[in-house]
Order: sequence, then structure tokens, then C-alpha cells
Amino acid sequence: MSRRFALRAALAIAIGLPALSSRPHPLAAQDAARPKRCYACRGAGLVACTKHKPETGVERCTVYLERSCCNGLDFVVCGRCQAADVDIEEFKRKEVDREKWMERARKFSKEMGEDLVIIQSPHFYLSFGIEQVKANKRRYDKHAAAHLYAERLEKVYAACQEIFREEAYPREFRFDVHLFATQQGCTNLTQKLAGTNPGTGWKLNSQARMVYTTYENPAVHPDDEDFHEYVAHSAAHLLIRRFGGFSANFPAWIENGFASYIEWKLFEGTRVTCFTEQPPDSPWKGSDWKEKVRKSAQSGDFKRFDEMADEPLDSMDYRDHAFAFSYVDFLVSTDRAKFVALVRELQKEKPDSKAAIKKTYGWIVGELEDEWRKFASRG
Repeated sequence: MSRRFALRAALAIAIGLPALSSRPHPLAAQDAARPKRCYACRGAGLVACTKHKPETGVERCTVYLERSCCNGLDFVVCGRCQAADVDIEEFKRKEVDREKWMERARKFSKEMGEDLVIIQSPHFYLSFGIEQVKANKRRYDKHAAAHLYAERLEKVYAACQEIFREEAYPREFRFDVHLFATQQGCTNLTQKLAGTNPGTGWKLNSQARMVYTTYENPAVHPDDEDFHEYVAHSAAHLLIRRFGGFSANFPAWIENGFASYIEWKLFEGTRVTCFTEQPPDSPWKGSDWKEKVRKSAQSGDFKRFDEMADEPLDSMDYRDHAFAFSYVDFLVSTDRAKFVALVRELQKEKPDSKAAIKKTYGWIVGELEDEWRKFASRG
């Protein structure tokens, strides 16, 4: 060892530094082997797509998922490192799920014979074929209008959940709403699902699937405001039929009354009535039900609950709908939680409305009517 090297080694020992060696230090070798992080993705393997703003408010949309820049996934594999040393399996699963969902959407549009925008929101599957909607003093193209209606449907859901807040609808369950541009598209769906024609609108109620479909028909719904109210009312039918279980024999009075009640909450009116057979015109046709019911309650000429409780769906007329709405309004206003319990009782295979009222509210029919008359008479 040279005299100079020996002197440097002795000095290092004296001040507490590691002695110098002519061999490479083992830590230096490890540092040299450590891979460098990609400066483009910072080691993530993915980079955010900068060619558009992320779409909000919905989970999936066919227009958004067709973006060539990123397939609507908002990220792409890093072009510099190609994620060679990073686990991006979750992203790859999203790519596969996206393609499967799009494949089903394309197939559905083809079968329906319409170019549809299909959206998956938290609680609905919406297919939308109407080319243009004029609302809120602006014009919406098909894509924007589909998002507008998805937002509107979620507002219907939120209005229902203000009542049914103890428990939500079945997790991962979504309601189908299909709004076609043509009657033929609507007919193609109803023929596929039930071998029937839709009329102006059609519903499928079942344990596995709840469906509502209609089409743009200016002769029936001359503007968006009217059509919007019609769709919201119809969606409320789906929601009440599926809450707390499912019964094919769910009573007509509470289903129709609840749909009108939600319509009233959202629009402060009740212009929509759903019939299996259209009844003749009546003085009760219109949106001033509260006032008409008020006068009837005060005079004593009103629809008795025991009559209405057993009224089948295909025989309810405008007056029946008005009183069904009023009874639901009264029951919710009196005790929301008891109304939720009532709905659960009526989801049984053989529901009994009068027995369910006695069990949940503690009233026999005469007591119910006395309490309801006090409420309805105030308007």
C-alpha cells in the first residue's frame, strides 16, 4: 500500500468515515440496478387523455365510449414506457368491460332499428333516439338530450328516495327506460319482450326487469315540458312497483296514486294518467285535482277507500286517479315511515290494502276516511 493511500485511510478512521476501498461499494451496485421511473407517466404506466373533458353524471355513454383518443376511458397506456414494468391489469379489465358493454349496445340499436344513444346512470339504463329536444330555452342534440333525460330520471329516483330512505332499491339493479324517435322502434322492443304493440307507451313489470318505453309523438305530447312530465310519471310507476320486493298483484290505487304524487312533487301538477283502456272525458280530467278533491271531501261525495282499494287497474277513471293521488298524499304526509311499511306489506303475493292499513297505521277503514277528510278538506 502506498504511503499516500495509507495516510488517507488512517485519516478516515480517525474522523469516523468508512475506509476507502478500491472495490465497488455494494450499495452503489444496488443503486445502479434500480430502474428509473418514466418521466412521462411517473411510473404509473398510464397517462390522462388531454383531448377532452371527462364526462360527468353518468357511468357509461355510447357516444363517449366511442372516442378514438381513449375509448372513453380517460386514460391511455404511456407511449414512452408502454407500461412495461407496471401492473395495469385493472385498466385492461376496464378495456374488456367497455368493449362488452359497447357490443351489447350496438346490437340493441341494430335490433331496434334506430341510431340510439345509450346511457348507464347509477339507477337507469336509458336508450334515446330523439334527434333534438328544445328545453330550457335551448336546443339539445341527441347526445346532449340523452344526458338531459338521464339527469331527469335520476331526479325522479331522488324524489322517491326522499320517502324510501331507510333502504335503497336492490344494489346494482337498474330500471330500463327507452325513448324512441319512432313508433316502429318502440314496437320492435315490445314485440321482442312480450309479442305486443306498445300503444303510446308500455311497461314491463317483473322481478328481474322493469321496463318502460315510449316514443316521440307530437300529437300526444306537443312539447318537451309535456313529454318530460309523462316520462317522469311513468318512471315513478317502475320505482314504486320494485320497492321492498315485487308483487305482480300490487294494488292499482297505490301504484297510480304514487306516480301522481311524485309528479306533483316535481311539477306541482298532475296532468298524466296511465290507463290500460282510455276512459271517456270527464270533469276530473286536468291538473286541479287537489281543489276538486277538497270540494268532494267537504261535501261528503268522495271515493270511499274500501271501494278504491279493490279497484282493478283497467277500470280506474280520472276521478279514481284523483282520489288515489289524494290518499297517497295523505298517507305520506301523515307518517312517511309508516307509508314505507305499507308498501312493503302490499308487495306480498296476495296483498290486502285494508288489512295493511290497519297493520301499519292502526286505522280501520272508517277511521282512515275520517282522518283523510280532515286532510283533504284543507286542500
